[in-house]
Amino acid sequence: LPDLSGTVAKWKDSLASVSSAFSSLQTELSLGPDSTYARILADAHNPKVHPEVQWDAEVRLGRDLPYTERAFLRNRRERIRVAFAELVGVPLDQVDERDLPVVAVAASGGGYRAMINTTASLVAAKESGLFDVVTYMSAVSGSCWALNTLYSVGGGDLDWTLRHLRERVKEPFLAPETFVKLFAIDDEASRLLLSAAILKRASRGGELSLPDVYGTLVSSRLYLSDDDENPASRKEGGPAAPRPLSLATLKTSTQRQYMDDGSHPLPIYTTVRHDLPSPEELAEAEKKAQEGGGPAADSEGEGGGGTEPVAAKLSWTWFETTPYEVGSDKLGAFIPTWSLGRVFEKGKSTERVPELGIPVLSGIYASAFVASLFSYFLEIKPLLVTLPFFSAIDEFVKSNAHKLDAIHPFPPAELPNFLYGLEPSLPTPSSPSDGSPSSSSATPAPSTIPHALTEARTLGFADAGVELNLPYVPLLRRSVDVIIALDSSADSHDVWFTRAAEYAKTSGGAGAGAQDEERGGVRLKNPKPTPLGSAPESKEKAARGEGLDQSNNKAAAQGKFTTPPSSSGDGDTTKPMPESQTKEPPLGKCSVWIGSTKAEDAATCRNDHPTVEDVVRRDGIALAYIPLSPDDEFKNPLEVFSTWKFDYTEDETDRLIRLAKDNFNAGEQQLKTLLKGVWLRKKQQRLR
Repeated sequence: LPDLSGTVAKWKDSLASVSSAFSSLQTELSLGPDSTYARILADAHNPKVHPEVQWDAEVRLGRDLPYTERAFLRNRRERIRVAFAELVGVPLDQVDERDLPVVAVAASGGGYRAMINTTASLVAAKESGLFDVVTYMSAVSGSCWALNTLYSVGGGDLDWTLRHLRERVKEPFLAPETFVKLFAIDDEASRLLLSAAILKRASRGGELSLPDVYGTLVSSRLYLSDDDENPASRKEGGPAAPRPLSLATLKTSTQRQYMDDGSHPLPIYTTVRHDLPSPEELAEAEKKAQEGGGPAADSEGEGGGGTEPVAAKLSWTWFETTPYEVGSDKLGAFIPTWSLGRVFEKGKSTERVPELGIPVLSGIYASAFVASLFSYFLEIKPLLVTLPFFSAIDEFVKSNAHKLDAIHPFPPAELPNFLYGLEPSLPTPSSPSDGSPSSSSATPAPSTIPHALTEARTLGFADAGVELNLPYVPLLRRSVDVIIALDSSADSHDVWFTRAAEYAKTSGGAGAGAQDEERGGVRLKNPKPTPLGSAPESKEKAARGEGLDQSNNKAAAQGKFTTPPSSSGDGDTTKPMPESQTKEPPLGKCSVWIGSTKAEDAATCRNDHPTVEDVVRRDGIALAYIPLSPDDEFKNPLEVFSTWKFDYTEDETDRLIRLAKDNFNAGEQQLKTLLKGVWLRKKQQRLR
């Protein structure tokens, strides 16, 4: 953890000014007729300020991509065609849009470290020409901050965004100056940042939470420029923010202005919901487990224990947010992004309120602190292994994993449940859908749609990194050909390969129903069951694949995973995704895996320096994994840049930027080879 002594000292010296500012804020937020609170609420119904309050919203049922995203894909392909021909050095007239590889960036979590690493890597991609052939950018946690900054005040300008973040991370958001400026209600910038939390507080959709406060404080550093904080100090003629701060700037839906014409990749922000059994079910399961000989006996199918049915309810549901829609592919339900924050009932919005702002969402995207106790243990486990009583702690945690994974010390942020009252109309995830609201009226199986999900008025959302710190999940339904994984997380790399492989396998043509059934089988094969959504207990077990059903995981060991049916209508519907193998060389600056359905290719999934011919011969997804690798000048980046460190010196930031760019540039030629090989493969397949 970072040293907080300096921050504490600053607070001692600034208590008077902070107290005064907070007192002023309390007065302003008193809900009086002339208060800032009242003025913000009055504007909430002004269509000139919030155009979306003129529209009603409906839940879209189905797993297809929305028409808006399909239109984006058409326009993006037109742009990519020219950039791709130049990148790989082929004549433009030889490039057919139908053959273009669908390239996605998957950027990990990791606080400010991930935010800077992702932004710097994208700058390097822009400089090399690779950014201009990317279609999707999915993000977790700190990388969500990077993309939101880029498409809010950054106006899509990568160079400006990186310079801006470099300046804004010098001061921590917990510094007293941040509170004083944020509480300065007379300041327009402060009112804009506070509007998201105030509008949520005034709505019927959920109370303010710790993630909301966290997000607002972080936003005061990320989405305000130095000029916004100190307009009088702006240098004449100096560069202004590409997109001036406004309420529109702080809405995800307005980011589509950079995607509609295909000029930028589509950002995909991720969150997860933890589906939990009730306290009564947990108590009953514990009683049965004690009567039947404990969890170990039950996990072997003997003794009559009762933890398995309860553990089956400890599942994670992924949600995605793009400038077009918010929803879950697993559930097959989406709403327009501009309607996020509204109360829905039976598939229709029951109120017209402004879209939930980015400051609140920024807290949800990075709310790793709302993880379960089991996740907390996994995080600190490396620090405990040297303790003399560690084995006793470890044994206790293993035997009570199903209970610890159901306890969240800090509750997640709650948002209105747009699925409320929808249960009779939700399609089963394995059913085909044309994307229309009336595409299906089938009642979903309980194992697919938790019964409580459509009965709850609100849903709790958390940082997707508590489940999987690389956002492969939203890419699996989008028929991607190449994934560039930017991993600056502090976690075991093997964990994310193992988990991603499981998702790829269980999200295949059988649908999400098969996913839950198969994962239940995984637990039954494990004497010490790892709860659903929990990482393996160690790097060694992750590397060996422990925690996965080995009998059902034969295809996983061979890197033969299939993605869900294509939602875009282009390309193959079964693109195998590779998995990290157990006997491989150490990870380099750019490690490459290429999936294949051919049995003879099973042992050679890893190929860090493939030729174009190597890529053409395979038929699966290509994964280029670029971690935050140390070099001779910077041997310990993960130690210097803790996930919970929120202030960097200029020198530290510059070193991190240089390292991120060097790591990305080291794999430039490998990436170009992958893209050219996939293009030729798709061209050959089309012409057969």
